[in-house]
Amino acid sequence: AEAGIPVYAIGLNYDGSLNAETMELIAFKTGGLSYMTDSVATIPTILSEIFAHNINSDAVRLDSYVGDGASREVEIMIPNNSILEANIIVLSSSRVKDLHIYDYSGKELVMPSDTIAQNSSDTYTQIKIYRPTEGIWKLKLTGAEGDEITINLLSYYGLGIDVSLSNNSPIINEEVYLE
Repeated sequence: AEAGIPVYAIGLNYDGSLNAETMELIAFKTGGLSYMTDSVATIPTILSEIFAHNINSDAVRLDSYVGDGASREVEIMIPNNSILEANIIVLSSSRVKDLHIYDYSGKELVMPSDTIAQNSSDTYTQIKIYRPTEGIWKLKLTGAEGDEITINLLSYYGLGIDVSLSNNSPIINEEVYLE
């Protein structure tokens, strides 16, 4: 706690023997979170929640469906130009295929690039879009037949204030009111 590093405790409690109270106490004292699960399948969802907590964001569920082997298109609303990072998280039981991202104008974007990063595992795909432009973006993907697929959006905002003072003298240890 003194070092300022949050501890995120994830307990795989398949046999019921974990001490949940100790895990929760450690997480609480360090500013982290505690999770208890009895299945490895829920770990990617927990990791998404931890990521959201770290960037002070909430996960917005974009879509959740059972794959049928066909391509699916999901709309991603980027509400304004203040978003520094839009993180699209795809959770599935097996790797999704034919993953494509289209910007607000309908142009397919190359992954990876200077503005888009992609990380994947067998059950988790993250697409990170740096400074996305406002508008409706689209994600196309193909999930395996019978696979449960969840798509979430985590946004990280960068808000700034531009201030110009009528006099050029510095303000030291004084309150400034902005209207």
